[in-house]
Amino acid sequence: MKNKYFAFLLLAGTLGLVGCNNNGGDKTDDHSSEETSAHNHTLGDWVATETEHYRICAECAEIVERGSHTGGTATCTAKAVCSVCRNEYGSLEDHDYTSWVSISDTQHKKSCSICHEEKTEDHVWGEGEEVKAATHTVAGEMKYTCSKCSKEKTESIPVKAEHIFDQMVETEDYLLFDGTCTEGAPYFLSCACGLSSDDPEKTFVSTNFGHHFEEKVSTKIGDDGKPENFISDADCEHAAKYYKLCSVCGSLDAETFDHGTALGHDVTVFPAAEPSFASGCTSHSECNRCGKCYDDDGNEIDPSTVNFCQKDDPTF
Repeated sequence: MKNKYFAFLLLAGTLGLVGCNNNGGDKTDDHSSEETSAHNHTLGDWVATETEHYRICAECAEIVERGSHTGGTATCTAKAVCSVCRNEYGSLEDHDYTSWVSISDTQHKKSCSICHEEKTEDHVWGEGEEVKAATHTVAGEMKYTCSKCSKEKTESIPVKAEHIFDQMVETEDYLLFDGTCTEGAPYFLSCACGLSSDDPEKTFVSTNFGHHFEEKVSTKIGDDGKPENFISDADCEHAAKYYKLCSVCGSLDAETFDHGTALGHDVTVFPAAEPSFASGCTSHSECNRCGKCYDDDGNEIDPSTVNFCQKDDPTF
């Protein structure tokens, strides 16, 4: 009945049979000079559509306060509520899912933070990563990681039936020929089971090479009659000096070593003497090998400060 009344008022307002003034003014019919009674709108409840809201005057049926819905926040369980008319409008939002979480070896799930609805799927493993290669004797291993929840799993790679020559073992069993100090020895690659390859293309060269220098006097004599690694003879204060020698190829190293011991000084003591017609002599010691001079306390002194004994002085 109420709707029929509103329809009547709307029609009456359209035909000019009923009029009103929000501001208390007059509304005059075009066909009559008589003033109609002015009134304020008597508004009913909000009328809402999908996109807008309005009110209808209960007396004149005029539609007023028309506007679009606004405000409110929609979720996955409820539409937004208009802040003006307090009616729902629009559509539901998508679920607000948390991150994927593994729940078993085969599946993971995620939950809506609003309504707690759960969604379950199988793990997405991808191509995987080889973490251990299979050989002729040992199984390998593959690791897979789910691209959504990061769950990991491993799978065995079967032992390979054929021999795999990928082992670099440096023993006599696989040696082709000896190396030198400057070039490594070549070896055949071998299988993990111990079988050696006989394919010349399946070899490797050892990196374990180099000179083996030792503190050793060479048995080879040079043109000067000395060992070929000789540097200098021993003297009063130093042992004989030699270059280090490679025990494999005989090459000489830049590094040196001392051989034996120093000879020590061969000292003659000259006591002080008063001069006659010659120069006399200052008390000192002289080494007969190196010529160094020392005072009575054993300290080396400059020969230029010594008054040496004169051989032609008859006093001596």
